[in-house]
Amino acid sequence: MDQKDSANNQSIVKTIMMGSRILAQGIYKGEAAKGAIQIKIGQKLYVGQPVS
Repeated sequence: MDQKDSANNQSIVKTIMMGSRILAQGIYKGEAAKGAIQIKIGQKLYVGQPVS
């Protein structure tokens, strides 16, 4: 298997903050409006501010 193929199969896990206290960790799916990102947890997409 090529390195390029294995790189495409890897998932990036990100943590976001929803509201003022809720943290959620899931698979990164893309950018959203105003600097937010989308993550997928199970079958649902959630949007929030990334936590560094």
